[in-house]
Amino acid sequence: MRRSYLIIFLIEIVLFMAIFQFGWLEFRFLSYKKLLMAYWIPYVLAFSLISRPYAYQNLFVAGMQGIYTTTIHALSMNLVLLFIPRSAFFTYLPIHLVLYTALYVLFSPLLLVFFDRIFLKYRSLPLLAFWKYCAWLPILLSMYSVFLSLEDGPLAHDYFLTRIFHALSGIFITLIMYMGTKLIAQQVDLQRRNHLLATQMDALSNYASLLQDAQKRMSIFRHDSRHQLRLLSELIGQDDDKATLAFLKTIDTELSQTLLQLWTKNQAINTAITPGLERLKQDGVSIMADLPFPPPALPL
Repeated sequence: MRRSYLIIFLIEIVLFMAIFQFGWLEFRFLSYKKLLMAYWIPYVLAFSLISRPYAYQNLFVAGMQGIYTTTIHALSMNLVLLFIPRSAFFTYLPIHLVLYTALYVLFSPLLLVFFDRIFLKYRSLPLLAFWKYCAWLPILLSMYSVFLSLEDGPLAHDYFLTRIFHALSGIFITLIMYMGTKLIAQQVDLQRRNHLLATQMDALSNYASLLQDAQKRMSIFRHDSRHQLRLLSELIGQDDDKATLAFLKTIDTELSQTLLQLWTKNQAINTAITPGLERLKQDGVSIMADLPFPPPALPL
């Protein structure tokens, strides 16, 4: 996208110079306005083709930039006309353009902060339908302002109040879009938290069920322990070491089945993963957990 914008910019600079050099357009203020009205079309085509999934977001950005540039142009033009007569404005056009560029750079961080909030901070939101309908408002306002200015002369001085309301409309669009995306993000975050809480409650319920099963097995083991101890005593009295060891292993296996395995030292993680792992163990799946850590880098 950056490369395409740079190529379009260079081509337009050469083309505009050729238009005035060969006399295809008369060198006056109205010709300058016509070129300003047409220069953005290749950029719109470029982002529509290159970043098609984000075409509506790019269209919104173009519209907001249109409102922003129109406001800066009106501000710069009225500042210049405070010191020069209206009839000589085109003669001092370079001063206007230098002042416009300085004001554009000065206030552009505000626009970048706004775009950062709605496109980066809330980038995970599925807002395609949202942008599909909201993207047209600023671009239509910008086009409306451009078509009204297709007359010769510095019209921003004549339509100063109109340009103020145009700027206010951009500010209101900014606030509405920012608050709208923020509220949507809060709702999505709330739903995510509710889903996580429901998952945690389900894990706790499954873990409690496993603890109840383990308690039942422990009760059965305690009930059978007297008989097992008596049988163990008889095997020891008969000096049958092999049978005694085999019986001890059986008791140890039954005892281990009454306990839940601790997979980690973090109880919250155990609560979350133990139900699933226990079901796998009951199904005869062999489980091995290994979490390697890189060796610590000791300073020399």
